Amino acid sequence: MSSHRQGTNYYEILEIDRDAPQNEIHKAYQRAKATYSADNPALYSMFSKEEARELARMIEEAYAILGNQARRKTYDQTLVEGGSSQVHLAPMAPVTVERAKISHEQLPDLGAPEPGSATGEAYMIHKKESPKPALATGMARTPVSTYKVDESLESEIESVDEWTGALLQKVRNYKNVSVDQISESSRISRTYLNAVENDDFSALPAPVFVRGFVVQIARVLGLDEGRVASSYMKHFRAKTGK
Repeated sequence: MSSHRQGTNYYEILEIDRDAPQNEIHKAYQRAKATYSADNPALYSMFSKEEARELARMIEEAYAILGNQARRKTYDQTLVEGGSSQVHLAPMAPVTVERAKISHEQLPDLGAPEPGSATGEAYMIHKKESPKPALATGMARTPVSTYKVDESLESEIESVDEWTGALLQKVRNYKNVSVDQISESSRISRTYLNAVENDDFSALPAPVFVRGFVVQIARVLGLDEGRVASSYMKHFRAKTGK
């Protein structure tokens, strides 16, 4: 495992290489905006309103720096002089370069979608559950699998004080859920899912993203997403100092 990261840089926010040409920066920005758009119903299940606004702010800020050649050059030099490609992002900690002036008016309204709107309809469809056939005795299900109930493991899950990546992996295997199934359901990359399970914090993005990942993982595994996410993030902060 590589050393723990000290922060997340703008290239990582847009998921692009540091030597990417300017046209790729723009494409990455558009892709990130679409993924974390207020029109994406999945956003409401991954992040709170405050977290979603922070994601949008980070994306806008990253593009305000990287999308401008002069600012990007200055930023790249800052990374080189700091001996690291990593910087902190507020509210976790201040960045070491001049912040882009991003006003709240420039960010999308990430409140609940209007009833009757296309986004609202998609949101309600997303929240509805399809009818499921009855299960055989001793079996249970997650949104993507069925599994045989093990009472000792169920008791362990109920009594967990600290959720770690290893424990999430144990529950995933117990409930017959593959990494691919979680990736397909949540749209989180396998790379990030594996990093969460391996507690490979150096391979994970900013904490606000990580919490959203854990919420989605817990939901697919049929766990208490709030309790699991809060516990994992305490574990995350204890190991990374963030």
